[in-house]
Amino acid sequence: MATAMNRWEQHWSAGPAELAQRFARLGPRGVRPLAERLGLAAGELPQSLGSVENRVFSFTTDRGERRVLKLYRPGRWCAEALREELQLLEELRTAGVPVVQPLAGPEGEALGTWEGMHFVVFVHVPTLATSGPLGEAELRELGRLAARMHLVSARAPAVHRMDLEPRGYGLDNLAYLERGALIPAELRPEYLAVARAIIAASLPRLEGVPFIRVHGDF
Repeated sequence: MATAMNRWEQHWSAGPAELAQRFARLGPRGVRPLAERLGLAAGELPQSLGSVENRVFSFTTDRGERRVLKLYRPGRWCAEALREELQLLEELRTAGVPVVQPLAGPEGEALGTWEGMHFVVFVHVPTLATSGPLGEAELRELGRLAARMHLVSARAPAVHRMDLEPRGYGLDNLAYLERGALIPAELRPEYLAVARAIIAASLPRLEGVPFIRVHGDF
C-alpha cells in the first residue's frame, strides 16, 4: 500500500521555475563545485552519463577511485521517497543481491541536498555490454535475480512512493500528455490508440495484484 497514491500530475511538475532552469542547464562545469565539496574532483571535469530524467556524472577522486554523482530532478521526488529507495538498496545488499552501493556524505547520510537539488553518490561499477540476444542460461539467471529482488521488496511497503498501475500511471499520465500537446501531430492518433489499448489490456490483468517496492524502470 502506498499512501502517496497517484498524484502523477504533481509528480511531473518541474518545481520552481528558476530551479528548474538551473537543473536543465546543469553540466560538468556547473556540478564541479559540489564534487569538490564532496572531495570527488581530481582536477579533471566530470563525465556526463547522459541521463534524461536526472543528472548523472562520473568522477575520479584524487585516490583514483571512480564515483557516480546522481542529482534528482527538482520537484519530482520528496526526500522521504528517495530515502525509501536507498533503504531498499540497503535491504537488497544485506540479502546478498548485487546492487550498486550508495556512499554516506559529509553529514553521514547518503541523501544530500545542494542548491535545492537532492543528490546521492554511488560507487562506480563497470559493466560489460552484450553483443546480441541473451541465451537461455542468461535469461534464467536474470529471472532468478528478479525473484530475489521481489522477495526482499515484498517485506515492507513503500509509503512515500506512488503506485504504478494502469489508471494513475497509465490513463492519468496519458491525459497529461494529451492536454499538453506533447505528442507530435503526425504520431498522435496512432500513439494514443496504442497506449489506450495497452492500458485496457493491463487493467484486468493487474486487478487485485498486490503492490511491492520495485524500481519503475525495472
